[in-house]
Amino acid sequence: MGSGPSPPAACSLMSAPRFRDASGLGGLFGQKPTWWKWQLTFTRHAERRMTERGVTEVGARAMLRWAKVVRPSRVECRFVVETAHGGRSWEVVVEPDGQRECVVVVTMCATD
Repeated sequence: MGSGPSPPAACSLMSAPRFRDASGLGGLFGQKPTWWKWQLTFTRHAERRMTERGVTEVGARAMLRWAKVVRPSRVECRFVVETAHGGRSWEVVVEPDGQRECVVVVTMCATD
């Protein structure tokens, strides 16, 4: 009568389904996901996409620093960070890893 395995701990690390910049200034102010200040790591896929799209690690970190919205992804335990970089809108897909207390950047793409 069980409902299957429970989701990884990282899936429950957001107390609200969405975080939004209400200031209009850019960047998330006030409430942030509990994992927001964890160390960042990048998948090889993300690093490849960054190279293809001309984004450095410093640029990727800046995008996350100035995030406008963090929302759940369609993929369980991942989140989409809406942000801007170089005058364009971007989405960065991240996956918090509760065991290692780091945030894994999975991929990123311009949306405009």
